[in-house]
Amino acid sequence: MRFAILGFVGWAFAAGHAHGADFSVPCAALPQHDFSREAGASVAIKIAALVAAAGKLPAYCEVSAVIAPAVRLAIRLPAAGWKDRLVVAGCGGLCGVVAIERSDDALARGYVTATTDMGHDVSEGIA
Repeated sequence: MRFAILGFVGWAFAAGHAHGADFSVPCAALPQHDFSREAGASVAIKIAALVAAAGKLPAYCEVSAVIAPAVRLAIRLPAAGWKDRLVVAGCGGLCGVVAIERSDDALARGYVTATTDMGHDVSEGIA
């Protein structure tokens, strides 16, 4: 799973730097890229959309994906001003939710942020 996160970030990094570190271009292209090799399983990108700056958060590319069979993943890539840093937030216990907002401070500082639910779904009653 960590390879999937690094694959997303690496691909976006390469594409972003090719376009002057503007992640808005690779953001729109993410759904067309196959990340199954990096993840070791099929990857379905559910959301890859630019989110406008609001409050302390800069504009960013929001990515939501599922790695087969059922690992939900969230990644936020700053639209500009990336500090070449990645913060992967843990989820505590056995997880069960994707709580990417725990990393808002890192995103505000220009870091790429990511988290997963570790394949558990709290809505099923068993985290």
